[in-house]
Amino acid sequence: MPTKAAREENPAVQEIANLLAREFNKVEPKIKGDLKRAYRREAKQGFDDLMKASGDPKNVGLISGRSGMSFHGWYAYTAFDTKKADRAWRRKWEKNGRLPDAAYKDAPPPGGLQTWEQIRRWAEFLRVDYHDADQSAERAFDNARDSFIYKNVDKVRNVLEARTELVKAVVQFGFHRNVFTGSIEVQLLPSASFEAEIGLKYVIRTTPRVTPYFQYPLNFTTAKIGGVVHARPSEEELRLLLGGKPRGTPAEELAAQGFCPRSVQEIPYSEATAWITNRMSPYMTCPDCGQSVSVRNFKWRKHLPSAVKTPQSI
Repeated sequence: MPTKAAREENPAVQEIANLLAREFNKVEPKIKGDLKRAYRREAKQGFDDLMKASGDPKNVGLISGRSGMSFHGWYAYTAFDTKKADRAWRRKWEKNGRLPDAAYKDAPPPGGLQTWEQIRRWAEFLRVDYHDADQSAERAFDNARDSFIYKNVDKVRNVLEARTELVKAVVQFGFHRNVFTGSIEVQLLPSASFEAEIGLKYVIRTTPRVTPYFQYPLNFTTAKIGGVVHARPSEEELRLLLGGKPRGTPAEELAAQGFCPRSVQEIPYSEATAWITNRMSPYMTCPDCGQSVSVRNFKWRKHLPSAVKTPQSI
């Protein structure tokens, strides 16, 4: 299903986000196909291992595996055709339209299969089920798509900052020569433009479980500002070239937002442990503003100065 980018306040960023979403939709069959094949192979292998293990008479009772083999979650890739099993059972036992009492001991279990004995008894009505595998592939693809759009848009949003005078934006992305590659070209007023390389790299690990890993490289290659060409500027350099304001230290930025400059700074381990008295979230006195602030992971929580009559931590 075609995907639309999330709403952006900056119309220039919104246009680029929409183009990124449109281009990623073009490579959906390739990525989703790779993910689906990997998850389906895992489901098929799990089902084959289950059926092979069911042939071992030493496996009895609840399905849990033995000798290092584990079948927890086996029902996610195993489908039991209860209708066919019930018809076969009735054909075997029904006489003159009636079932003897002994037949019910051999009936398909109403709550589903749970033991190795039941697996062996109803093996011919079992088949591999790909529903959960396909759902896992869908979720993995959705995460990859959303991350691709979000991470690239986040960098573009950062370099553009408040600039909205977009003249033209071109985004190209596709699968060429076994590589996902593309580019972004942006032209702004007055006389400013930049280009960037975008890509997508992923590997699908299959041991011990299927786990896809994705990377989304974006590198700014060229910036042309007022007729001057800048080769391979960093993200921060490009932001400043496009008129962005210099950024201060984290403490200065927090202070500009009205928070205590001590917020989110780390606390020396020895100092923090001295305050811990069997509490999961100890409170310490901030040396800058003097209020009691909760500390987690040896960092001050983001908080407002004590002079401001608001909750102590956010």
